[in-house]
Amino acid sequence: MKKRWRLGVSAVILVFPFFAHALHSEVVIREALFDPEGTDTGLEYIVIENTGNAPKELTGWDLYPDGVGYYTFPAFSLEPKSVVTIHLRAPGTNDVKNLYHSSTTKNMGNTSGSIALFSSTEHSSETIVDFVEYGGEGETWEPAAVSAGLWKTGDFVSLEGILEGEKIRRTTEAHDASAWSFDGSEDGVSGGENSEDLSENEEEDLGEEDTITSSNSGGGVPYIPPELLPSIKAYAGLDKNAVAGASVSFSGKAFGWKNEPLESSTLRFLWNFGDGVLTDGRNARHTYAYPGIYSVVLEVISGGESVRDDLVVRAGENPVVISELAPGENGWIELYNFSARDIDISGWILKSEQNKEFVFPENSHVAPRSRPVFSKETSGIIFSSLNPRAALSYPNGKVAREFVFDGGIPDGKSVTALGLASPTPGAENQSQNAPVAIKQSAPAKISVKTESPSAPPSEPPSPLPVDDVLLAETSRVPVDDPSESSGGQEKNLALAQLGARTDYLWLGSSIAGGLVLGSAVAFARRRFVKKDNDRTHNANL
Repeated sequence: MKKRWRLGVSAVILVFPFFAHALHSEVVIREALFDPEGTDTGLEYIVIENTGNAPKELTGWDLYPDGVGYYTFPAFSLEPKSVVTIHLRAPGTNDVKNLYHSSTTKNMGNTSGSIALFSSTEHSSETIVDFVEYGGEGETWEPAAVSAGLWKTGDFVSLEGILEGEKIRRTTEAHDASAWSFDGSEDGVSGGENSEDLSENEEEDLGEEDTITSSNSGGGVPYIPPELLPSIKAYAGLDKNAVAGASVSFSGKAFGWKNEPLESSTLRFLWNFGDGVLTDGRNARHTYAYPGIYSVVLEVISGGESVRDDLVVRAGENPVVISELAPGENGWIELYNFSARDIDISGWILKSEQNKEFVFPENSHVAPRSRPVFSKETSGIIFSSLNPRAALSYPNGKVAREFVFDGGIPDGKSVTALGLASPTPGAENQSQNAPVAIKQSAPAKISVKTESPSAPPSEPPSPLPVDDVLLAETSRVPVDDPSESSGGQEKNLALAQLGARTDYLWLGSSIAGGLVLGSAVAFARRRFVKKDNDRTHNANL
């Protein structure tokens, strides 16, 4: 009897993992288009189906098209006997039939690849729900799918004879390559062979002309006619990094239900920039007064229909400085972005001491930790070798950074925040230990001319490099060691300042300690004398 009981328990333990996956198998990967005709970007998609009789909560599930990256489902419930299409690298607004994985930067493989569906953001054989691989074996999640009973080792959907623009689709509920085939249907994700008979109520709602029946008994995908789908989609653009105090450009787009761009003059674009400011227009500019993270919403209106899309703007303090300048006909100016963020400087203005201006063109960006150099041929600006001045301003004219050097720059030299130097365009600046140096210990001799909001930054500020100390006045200081580097000079100056402050603190502490100790001694002595007098008095009595 005990032996039978143990065998029964063992059987349950062995069967339970497969039973658990059977519960999840009602949600399956139904269809995929990984090689559209022409350009793939924005036209690839994957269809997920709920074949069960109850809604399925997909919130927090992960879809993994191999090579593209994970897509985590937002708050979303998939109705019974219905599908949802996940569009890859396409703009759009999520709804009950369409979700958009627009953040990815890669397309699916055209000759081989795989798709895995997980019921969690934790990925393993315990959470994988469905799997398919095509064109070859050994894809990323094949072992987990095999372990879960969802695939066979070495199996894959053959693409022999498939044409560009044809999609693969599940035709049976088997968990191997035999369940999949491909065709060239262009009737849409939900139509054609993959749809089934609609209910009587749905037929009444659609009308006689709209009634569609299916020849595929294994589909379970209700057909939604195009006229009942949203006719437009809104696209606000990708998330942006911005500088508080500088204007940010926005460009909205509208697409038809086939993802064709719409340019109609009847379209209306409304922007909500997330800081209480609203405006309209396809293209817009906005300035955030303070650092922060802002949610921007674009609403596109066409007739009686309205759709939305959103993006995130992270506005921070200005991290772009003027780091090096070389005068003359062959001169140039170097900027430095000391942050880990890409900074858009489109429309920013560079100005010289002669008020000669250069406006940075649209889509001008300064990459993180980079030092872009702008030559005289590019900017049209020739900086003077005597008392040169340079200012970097926001598009609205407010000065963001100002670089001022009082003195002469010899031929073949440049000037940095460290003093005169041998030119190092695009590379880290080096001092040349010229007789002119900057006395970092004298704040009155240094001017950092900036105009930026006084509100605290939204993220911990990066340590400012020496390039952010802009020159306003020079002081002649002795150079004890000609071989000493500029970095060593600054380090010694900083140590000298720290030592001076330490001396003052030590002196103050000593005086305070002496006073406290003296008071304690006087108090103890007074009590000792009093007790001694008391003893003498008692003895006399």
